[in-house]
Amino acid sequence: IYEADSGRCIAANQAIVKLVGGTRKQILQQNYNEIESWKKSGLLHTAREVLKSKTSILQTIDIKTTFGKRVAIDCHLTQFSFGEKQHLFLTTIDVTQKLKDAKTIIQQREEAERYLNLAGVMFIGLDNNGNINVANRKACQILETEQKDILGQNWFDNFIPPANRAEAHMTFQQTMAGDLKIGEYYEVPVISSKGKEKHIAWHNVALKDEAGNITGLLGSGEDVTEKKHLRQKLQQAQ
Repeated sequence: IYEADSGRCIAANQAIVKLVGGTRKQILQQNYNEIESWKKSGLLHTAREVLKSKTSILQTIDIKTTFGKRVAIDCHLTQFSFGEKQHLFLTTIDVTQKLKDAKTIIQQREEAERYLNLAGVMFIGLDNNGNINVANRKACQILETEQKDILGQNWFDNFIPPANRAEAHMTFQQTMAGDLKIGEYYEVPVISSKGKEKHIAWHNVALKDEAGNITGLLGSGEDVTEKKHLRQKLQQAQ
């Protein structure tokens, strides 16, 4: 708790002591107007806004405290009055590990995306509704579209030719329900955003959650359009 007019800290519990790495005595000697981490993180600006507007604001900061500890904190600042004096009440939650875990997930996702983009085949991921949630660079090239325009689109409605759409969608639904095993290899035509039909040789795997439930599909596909045309020409020549 801080006095609004002087900025002086007048109360601090053991939780904040442990969080920032100082002692209770050191914290009680602080003035929020002079704390460097508050200035650099924007928390000082938020505190003044809270006192001015007499409201509450939640802000997440990633700072190095006055006492040298690196920590990420959810800060909830509230204005309140006691007697004739205005005060700033700060409550905190340590989210350091939570942010580290989130950063790790993002890094792993970015690394996986780099690997997918290096692959010479297309990769398409579908959620349980058949909407696209993964599309590598090769997939975008074959489908003649940008990744930002393909993610979230329904695979069957947008990239399967009308003549094949009903059968492909039924096969997908049976697979998601666990009633049909995925074949190791098969060819299914796709239609690009520019209306070009292309023949793709697919290898698919089911994605499952911890309980073993199928949550989606990930397919790797090779464009065999030219190979198919060549086979047809050879057959006609015979």
